[in-house]
Amino acid sequence: MTVSTKAAEELKGKLGEYSNEPDDVFRLILDPEGLKIVLDAERQGDQVIQHEGDSILVVASDLSLALAGVTIDCEEGPEGPMLTISG
Repeated sequence: MTVSTKAAEELKGKLGEYSNEPDDVFRLILDPEGLKIVLDAERQGDQVIQHEGDSILVVASDLSLALAGVTIDCEEGPEGPMLTISG
């Protein structure tokens, strides 16, 4: 899984807006409605995405394997920036 620079910058900015806790990161999860990003903490075995030396996004190892080759990017939508997943 790859995260574009633009997506990483957006995630880092939003993380600063939603949390003041130094150990908080965004977690990509799969729920019945599809992929979702939630606020969480890093866990052993997670794939960790960093931007400018800070952990910003984590993915459980089993989901990370399923998302091999996928790219997370950020595009401007009608309501502002939105993350996209392709691959």
